[in-house]
Amino acid sequence: MRALLRSNKRGVSVIVGYVLLISMSIALSVMVYNWLKFYADDKPIETCPSGVGLVIKEVKCDEKSFSLTVQNKGRFTVDGFYLRVNDKIDSEFGFYSEIVDKEIVPSGDVEKEYFFANNYGGVTLTKITLIEVQPFILNKGEKVSCDQVTRQKVSCP
Repeated sequence: MRALLRSNKRGVSVIVGYVLLISMSIALSVMVYNWLKFYADDKPIETCPSGVGLVIKEVKCDEKSFSLTVQNKGRFTVDGFYLRVNDKIDSEFGFYSEIVDKEIVPSGDVEKEYFFANNYGGVTLTKITLIEVQPFILNKGEKVSCDQVTRQKVSCP
């Protein structure tokens, strides 16, 4: 009879070990989940509505400046755009940027003049080979960049 009781005690200790192992695994997974949820951004990504579209209507250049006319060909009002330019030949993207906070209604346009002597991120440009325009809208005071980017190769002095 004693032998039977001893074997039952061994069986109970193995079960207690498995229960402890499973409960520790669950507790650790809950702690890791709570720790990681602070690092994950669960806010939805804001995007522009489809149908937003800016085009570069006209570019005029002279020795000291260039003039840019941007037109809103989309269905929605745009709150402004990012202007990026590059001075390298055969560049694929704009490098020097400036923000234009000017509302453009559908079918409306805006004209801006930029002087080469202006400081673009610490660099004074002498020529421009690429102009890039990316619209943005304001949502709760924050600028939301649109996916649509318009590029035009130019040859300004």
